[in-house]
Amino acid sequence: MLIACNECGHQYDAGDLPVGSKFLCHCGIYLRVPTVRAREAIIAHCSSCGGHLENDAKSCGFCGSEVAAVDRNLGPICPHCYSRMLKGASFCSSCGVAIRAETLHSGATELDCPRCRTPMMKRRVHHGSFAECFDCGGIWLGDEFFEGIVQERDREAVGAAIVAQSKHDLSGSLPEIDQVRYVPCPVCQQLMNRKNFAEISGVIIDWCKGHGYWFDAFELEQILAFVSSGGLDRSRTRQLDQARRRAEAAAKRAASSAPDMSGSVLIEGFEPRRDIGPSGAEILESVIEFIGGLFKRR
Repeated sequence: MLIACNECGHQYDAGDLPVGSKFLCHCGIYLRVPTVRAREAIIAHCSSCGGHLENDAKSCGFCGSEVAAVDRNLGPICPHCYSRMLKGASFCSSCGVAIRAETLHSGATELDCPRCRTPMMKRRVHHGSFAECFDCGGIWLGDEFFEGIVQERDREAVGAAIVAQSKHDLSGSLPEIDQVRYVPCPVCQQLMNRKNFAEISGVIIDWCKGHGYWFDAFELEQILAFVSSGGLDRSRTRQLDQARRRAEAAAKRAASSAPDMSGSVLIEGFEPRRDIGPSGAEILESVIEFIGGLFKRR
């Protein structure tokens, strides 16, 4: 079934979603699969180019396509006027609206929402799949999926396909949640860790190592905006500076703890040690290891 959002006009192919199912439009409005009875199509527009057709026309006067009345009622229902369209039509032959439906590859999962404890629905995009709760708007992403979209910083192609690019206040349409409560991982049911993404983003996310990340409604959008604005670069610069200061402090401690041998009596055949404390190479190695860990901790 084709569904159009009354708020922004975006169209969706709901596929096999049952009547009454709801999903989140890109504009932030929840849409519900309705019960619709198709109307008999009135052939008033060309299904190929959308041009207006004269009464009883046999072909389109704009693009020359044949008006095939025998194909009537074989296609889907128009998401705007609910007339049955021609199979494969690019435009509704009754109202003339262009058909640009985004396919919703959706189905039930075996994972429960950690907030609502209700089954989540699977959504597929070209990069993979994720689970979404249609009640609270939360999203569950696997480790590799999330790390991939963060690295690409691809809000338009991937992020917009997952989260609502909303300019609306949805506080009244989403349930209130206790955001400081630890929630269980949908996979292993163990309580997940909570951490400030990249340490400076201000977005506290729930994470289960090896399984994935949980995002309450609009948290993923905030993270992608943070990444797109260069937030990861700022975070790495800050953490590199912290690592440098720690290394310098360690070097100073090592220097101050070394014994003063100026007044000592040297014993023949004995060389005092000069390598007490970490060497410069060891300090550099620790800094490199720390920086490498930044790319594994998000």
